[in-house]
Amino acid sequence: MDITRDNFVEKLPAILEQLGKADFIAFDLEMTGINNVDRSKGNRKDDLPGNRYMKMVDVATKYNIIQVGMSMFTLKKGKSTNSAPSYEASTYNIYMFPDGGSDIVMSPSAIEFLRTNGMDFGTWIGKGVAFNDSKGEEWLYKRYMEENDPNDESNHIVLSRPNDIKFFESNWENLMKYVNDVENDKGSNGDMEAGFVFERCNRFMQRHLHEQVALRLPNVILEKTKDGKSLMAIKLNDAELISYREKKRIEKENMFRSKMGFRMILKEIMNSKIPIVGHNCFFDILFILRWCDAPLENNFDAFRSRLASQLPFIYDTKYIATCGILGMNIDDTALNKLYDVCVIDRGNDAVKIKQTKGCEMEEKYHDAGYDAFCTGCIFANEMNICDEDIMSTENKLKTSCVNKLFMMQSLYHMNLDPTCPHGFLKHQGVIVHLSNFAKEENSNSILGPFIRGNIKHEHLEVIWVDDNGLFVSITSKECWNEMKKSISFPNEWVVKPYEQFLKEKETGKTDAFSSLIGIGRTISHFFFGEEEKRTSKKRRI
Repeated sequence: MDITRDNFVEKLPAILEQLGKADFIAFDLEMTGINNVDRSKGNRKDDLPGNRYMKMVDVATKYNIIQVGMSMFTLKKGKSTNSAPSYEASTYNIYMFPDGGSDIVMSPSAIEFLRTNGMDFGTWIGKGVAFNDSKGEEWLYKRYMEENDPNDESNHIVLSRPNDIKFFESNWENLMKYVNDVENDKGSNGDMEAGFVFERCNRFMQRHLHEQVALRLPNVILEKTKDGKSLMAIKLNDAELISYREKKRIEKENMFRSKMGFRMILKEIMNSKIPIVGHNCFFDILFILRWCDAPLENNFDAFRSRLASQLPFIYDTKYIATCGILGMNIDDTALNKLYDVCVIDRGNDAVKIKQTKGCEMEEKYHDAGYDAFCTGCIFANEMNICDEDIMSTENKLKTSCVNKLFMMQSLYHMNLDPTCPHGFLKHQGVIVHLSNFAKEENSNSILGPFIRGNIKHEHLEVIWVDDNGLFVSITSKECWNEMKKSISFPNEWVVKPYEQFLKEKETGKTDAFSSLIGIGRTISHFFFGEEEKRTSKKRRI
């Protein structure tokens, strides 16, 4: 279901109710840009997680949100011996447009990508739901939700200019004549069309009139005239006044919710501590916190501490698909490909997903709502592939994959847990760093010395950083230890063990380059311990 400014307040109660019942929430964002135009700050394969975070803070602060997709999954029945578990999914595609206060910067490449995939920019600009951060919430609360004491004159305007005083006294005299006429049955009590109209005045004087009427005439209200150019005073009886105040209270609450927009939902997610699930979702987390909560911290450790208190259970379906816990080799983990592998290709073994009536999403990748729905379906099936119950406290996927994110174009996975190091290597076995090679070298020529040293090609992978440096991953540590002394490299090449490269990289750096866990360890060691082995099922896509 698409959510816009027209139906947000109406649908908000249902969204919050479904959120309260959900077992997990899948989410996805579409943004106006995701890349740093400054090439010196572009992503590099050797970026450590803290360094990548600092680069992305600039991007998430510069660009903005177009859509937030959220799909709330509720477990309908437990897994039995004869069937997979069943979920009901309520999915919303929320167009978001800032409620003033900040300019919108758009990346031409990002906008072109979204345009070719059918993004409705007219709905985004014309009907996007507002959003505010915590400071915006404070201002909105004071404006719409706080009740001002009319008897507190400490902040009231005091007129000093003769013309202002004369204007007020003249209009106040006429106002009192109207009030007296109504009280003496010479006027229409409570008639919203036949009140007393003040002479036109500026906002300064209008505020003064509001203050004085509230202070002196509690049964008189002020409203704008139909043309919006003047103020009108209407005298109400007690019953009319109660009804009027209740109507205004509801209007103010709805206006507050409308202006708060998606922050109303985000606060509920934070308060509930419900698990949230994304796909390659590091960018999404940064954007949603930057624009709907507060500015991002200037170091990775502070950001991780913030996440631990606000969103303590985050899962990344791309990380789960690549870390090895599924026991499958999946060649392409793009969202649509992973959906095919984990959902479509499983046929009758797949987890059953029923979409809530009225909350369905049509198949349209790169619409945030549909992408969120697919992400949730993938996560439910990843748990099922691991033969685990989402409600179990012994769920190995939930405990071992929580707060670990896939990092694009990187050697590393990221760890959001503030009690742990920043991340760990993606690659098994041994990694060496090569530099000072000729620019005409390619992957095959780089691997030549390793292959001539009797290391098989299938055990090798070249990971290019730039024209001046690269990594070679040797998946067989035993083979490397046996063959490394017999390998002959060109004299000009500089070859270093990964540990030495990392130590040199960290020297003199800030805490964004904090040490990583698992150097020299395999992914299987990280998840299952050194002694436990697991089988691997080869899957063709």
